[in-house]
Amino acid sequence: MNKLERLLEEALATASFNVHELNRHFVAADIRALHQQGALQQYIGVSAVVPDLLKVRLADEIRLRLRSYVHPETDRVGNGLTYALGGMLNPPLEGFVQNVVCAAAALGPGQVAQLLSDWSDGTPALYQRRAVLVGATVEGSIKLPEEGIEIDGMPTSMDELTSAVPPTLKYFVSSMGSDSVLGKPVLSVACSFGPIFYMPDGDVGAKARGEWAHGRLPEFSIEAFCEALSLASNGCVQPKHEWSHAPDLALFVTAAGGSMSRTDVSDTIGGVTLTQRHLEEARKLFLMRNGLSENTRRSLNVSIHRWIKSKGASSTPNRLIELRIALEALYLKDAGGEMSYRIATRGAWLLGVCGEERKTIFSALRGAYDLASKVVHARKIKESQEEQDKILEDGQSACRRGILKVMRQGEPNWDELVMDMN
Repeated sequence: MNKLERLLEEALATASFNVHELNRHFVAADIRALHQQGALQQYIGVSAVVPDLLKVRLADEIRLRLRSYVHPETDRVGNGLTYALGGMLNPPLEGFVQNVVCAAAALGPGQVAQLLSDWSDGTPALYQRRAVLVGATVEGSIKLPEEGIEIDGMPTSMDELTSAVPPTLKYFVSSMGSDSVLGKPVLSVACSFGPIFYMPDGDVGAKARGEWAHGRLPEFSIEAFCEALSLASNGCVQPKHEWSHAPDLALFVTAAGGSMSRTDVSDTIGGVTLTQRHLEEARKLFLMRNGLSENTRRSLNVSIHRWIKSKGASSTPNRLIELRIALEALYLKDAGGEMSYRIATRGAWLLGVCGEERKTIFSALRGAYDLASKVVHARKIKESQEEQDKILEDGQSACRRGILKVMRQGEPNWDELVMDMN
């Protein structure tokens, strides 16, 4: 047992702990039990009350061990865990000592001493980034093991939810309603961040490096992966709530446990059932999109974003307008001439393999674009709601096929494509 372990053992024997929301004091064994039950992370504030002399000895030992990361004038610690988990940036050493004592109560002095040693040597911290998804359901669990990606279901009751989400999200759900969380799919992605410690007056970004999905999906973001899932499943899959999950690491950060909720994402959009095949296809589409040229990706991004919006918008007119923009972005990069005809012609020649199929695609694209134009220009719509829905669905299908073909084969020279086929 090294000196830091001994000091932590001594601190745990005499310290009391205050869980702020409960407004009562606990001993170390209580904190450990709460953590093992998964209940500790539901509280924002846990602090340790340590005798002053012992607190000074702990601070001196930690300052010595982390001397390269404690500012000599401000006595602040460069704790990079805040970049992954939120919380107080560059805490004073006295506050960090309290965090270390709380962590020792939950994890044990030996594990805490080892973690500090590993992090000071540059070992990265491992955690998960999680997102509750709307617009989808999932049965059981689906995984990409090599990328550390998994989608399974959130708890179905508020009692179970408290140990699964950070306190900020728990309070959001309590005040705004639980429909956007309970039973919804949750996407989990393996992440790492390091080095953890840095000198507070330096630039943490100069040395620290974050990695998602074990580095197997470059330029990863949850938004971009959900767009790939949407294309793979022919749906509108969007992240509603997002947070970092690392109950052990959060003990080392003051006020960790932040979350982000998107108020512009509807909780009630229709859903697709995600499957293992969708997840594997999303991985392929994500990599394909990243491999496109910058110009092709830029124009395709607009088409993808708007196509997804057309799947999730709240009304048929709004879905048609979004689809029209998606079609223009996909087929009219060099806009000019009669747009409806050009979109339909280019789509027909891009996707059709025979005359009959080209006619079908031409009709689907022109019908959807013309109907969307009536909406945009407030012209009278003669088609019934059932007919509008069929036109919209056929147009969305043709738009999605075009997006996927451009992702797989690259953007063609449209004029040459049409002239060669003629």
